[in-house]
Amino acid sequence: ELENSEPSRGRSCSSLDKFSARPNLQRHSCTGAFRAEEMSICRVKRCLSSPLPADDQLEEASHLLANSRFNEAAVVIARDVSRVFPSNSRVHDVRIEIAEILRAYAREDPDLGYTQGMCFAAAVVAVGDGNLEGKQQRFSQLMEKLRDLWMPGFPLVEQGIPIVESMLASKDPELMHHLYQTIKMDLGMVIPSAWLSVFGKWLPLDVLQDLVPFLQKEGLAGFVIVTFLMLLAHRSKLLVARSLDEILPFINSFSKEAVPDQLLSVCQVSVTQLRSRSDSDGMSWVSVVG
Repeated sequence: ELENSEPSRGRSCSSLDKFSARPNLQRHSCTGAFRAEEMSICRVKRCLSSPLPADDQLEEASHLLANSRFNEAAVVIARDVSRVFPSNSRVHDVRIEIAEILRAYAREDPDLGYTQGMCFAAAVVAVGDGNLEGKQQRFSQLMEKLRDLWMPGFPLVEQGIPIVESMLASKDPELMHHLYQTIKMDLGMVIPSAWLSVFGKWLPLDVLQDLVPFLQKEGLAGFVIVTFLMLLAHRSKLLVARSLDEILPFINSFSKEAVPDQLLSVCQVSVTQLRSRSDSDGMSWVSVVG
């Protein structure tokens, strides 16, 4: 599931699994993207040096740049769609729709375009009921709430990691100490991959079909709760791990483990409980994510 791919927002190619710490949550340009960018710049320069009136030159240049960005995104979309949930027959049947949904959104929101991980969200929408137009509308509605998850700098991830750390330190200090002091693991090494794939790296598709609407409704609070509960569900195996080489592959392959019982129901109850608690309980972040 995109394990060996090079993710991109059209112009970038850093793997979701290559995030190693919060300060490094950034994308790195690749050679092919540089070439495409240089070609775009050359076309824009030729346009601006043409004898057309100034307003027409700017309009044409803007059009060229928009088309260039979309074309770059379309190439990455085609690559990623072929890899998302590769062994799932339901996804295989709708891969063309997934690509159409992502291309339509890239045109609708050129400032964001496409970032790897969005293909998981699109796959969840595509396997649902309805025609292509309805699915495109549902995906746009999903993106209205979760857009910050994939914007440059990944602001939702940046905001969320310290919250998960705070919760873990408060509710399970033993596990927190083991991860950060014994193993020397930062949650920034695993959360980006999980969140940018809307937990497609941690959970099977049938679970995501119920979970993604919950994430859409709850936003950051939903992502925090799911992450916290998944870590607690696997804490016994996490506590016996003795190195990064041992623990990182395990966390990144949570999807191969049994799904925690009643995960969605527990998440829903947990969010309600957290929002009902006062700041004195150490949950001042509830007011931020609520």
